[in-house]
Amino acid sequence: MVSLFLYLSVIITPNGEVKAHSDVLQECPTSEYVTEWHESLVASGEIVDWRASCNKYSFDMTVPEKGINT
Repeated sequence: MVSLFLYLSVIITPNGEVKAHSDVLQECPTSEYVTEWHESLVASGEIVDWRASCNKYSFDMTVPEKGINT
């Protein structure tokens, strides 16, 4: 079983374009950090709105040991 944290951020740019960013993380960032980061982009005019989430997902798969050639 493999568990991971998937972070997703969706932003709206000043010209109305919707952009999404996702990343696999070791742990989720704090909501305070995410809010401060995105709100600073809103304040500077780089984006007009945003939403973000981070959730833990588990998958029934195996991960090979590093350094082993198969």
